[in-house]
Amino acid sequence: MTNAHRRSGIGRQLLGRAARSAAAQGSTKALYLWVLEQNTAAQAFYLASGATHVETAIVDGDPARLNGTPRKLRMSWPDASLFPGPDRWRHLAVMAARSFHGS
Repeated sequence: MTNAHRRSGIGRQLLGRAARSAAAQGSTKALYLWVLEQNTAAQAFYLASGATHVETAIVDGDPARLNGTPRKLRMSWPDASLFPGPDRWRHLAVMAARSFHGS
């Protein structure tokens, strides 16, 4: 995500759709994704949305195309059906703002 589009709601919408799709599949309730270790902004977003860091691994790929030996983190939501919908996101944003401003 580019800096210009951060905090615009696109990530919440995409993650929410992925969670609803995973929940509708019925084969498993869990949802997980991989994020590069150096992408701390994405990690913070996933953690704030209820994910848990469950695994760390070395990124697979062509060594000629990789810069060093990057690691990736597996972020997991055990039950995608519990993923916050749009109303819950608004509630979480309001609560976070109140907490931040000490109200």
